[in-house]
Amino acid sequence: MGECWLQSARVARKAGHHQTAYNALLNAGKSKLSELYVERAKWLWSKGEAHQGLIILQKGVELCFPDNQVPSDAKSKLIHGEALLLVGRFMEETANFESNAVMKKYKDVTVCLPEWENGHFYLAKYYDKLMPTVTENKMEKQGELIKYIVIHFGRSLHFGNQFIYQSMPRMLSLWLDLGAKAYECEKAGRHDRAQMKTDLAKINKVITEHTQLLAPYQFLTAFSQLISRICHSHSEVFVVLMAIIAKVFVAYPQQAVWMMTAVSKSSYPMRMNRCKEILNNAIHMKPSLGKFIGDAARLTDKLLELCNKSVDGNTSTLSMSIHFKSLKKLVEEQTFSEILIPLQSVMIPTLPSVPGTHSNHDPFPGGWAYIAGFGDTVEILASLQKPKKITLKGSDGKSYIMMCKPKDDLRKDCRLMEFNSLINKVHLH
Repeated sequence: MGECWLQSARVARKAGHHQTAYNALLNAGKSKLSELYVERAKWLWSKGEAHQGLIILQKGVELCFPDNQVPSDAKSKLIHGEALLLVGRFMEETANFESNAVMKKYKDVTVCLPEWENGHFYLAKYYDKLMPTVTENKMEKQGELIKYIVIHFGRSLHFGNQFIYQSMPRMLSLWLDLGAKAYECEKAGRHDRAQMKTDLAKINKVITEHTQLLAPYQFLTAFSQLISRICHSHSEVFVVLMAIIAKVFVAYPQQAVWMMTAVSKSSYPMRMNRCKEILNNAIHMKPSLGKFIGDAARLTDKLLELCNKSVDGNTSTLSMSIHFKSLKKLVEEQTFSEILIPLQSVMIPTLPSVPGTHSNHDPFPGGWAYIAGFGDTVEILASLQKPKKITLKGSDGKSYIMMCKPKDDLRKDCRLMEFNSLINKVHLH
């Protein structure tokens, strides 16, 4: 009965019904449940009374877990860990405690529950929050601090995906930015370059370990970020970066190829060459990808021809069978590889709904539609760049309308679509 009242209090609190939650907490109080203190503290926090919530929580921890004794059963362990984490978060929120005291509380959570993603995430987040203040006067401590942040963000991802859209991009940014800074230090011959090189080597090792432990779909959530840094100035960082991108490409070639082909046709030679190097690495890992990558490159060339086809101001349509015979013929070849139609539903990974890495998780459930042909009409849109609207025939028998836009950087459009997708996910939850 007490657990039912506690659940009612939780639901009411999340809905913002504070009085209903309070009534449910009063009824649950008769049951003497240890998680009652956690819920009471959360209720006070939701009302903006973080300091009062901290007092209630600390009292509850002392009563239910005297002398910080670690419980033996899994459920009590989780309640203890959650209570310690909340104490740390409340201490951080009230800003009345030294950073070392808050840090110790977060570390206690990871000791109590070493396989709980929340503990590692909030510890890494707090390290990250402290970094500007710690490294302001002592730059030599920056590398050490980044190493701890990368370690705990990675461990958090190893045990779940609840915070992946915060952990993964931040972890990668800190690592890649430090690599760029180390290169600049070395180039400028600064006195701290040896320290930076040592720190970077340690972080590269940690990222390599994460690459082996984490599932490819987890890196796929930040694939555009990884691709954008393939011209990284530091050679050792690029080696690790190449291994990550190649691993993702081998696991999900249909999704990755659409992001990679745009880079492979870059007008910047270094970007183009690095892309080739990554694709060759992927082929080395899985030789059967060679034909697929070759066909994708040929398709990209033909689509670029279609994009760049010059038209006079009076032309409103073109014919696929007359003006773009080679493109039509290419996809109708019997030996042409199956190439995915890049719909948003099959380009953005679906994450597991339960904690854990789930290395065998399928991030793209449901049927996929591959390019089977093209509709004959190519419509010229009346805007400055004269983009062309084409119809793709899918292997599922359906038609899909796509736009081919010439002489434009579509990366911003792609980032905006990713951002919109993320906002949609937030609204869904």
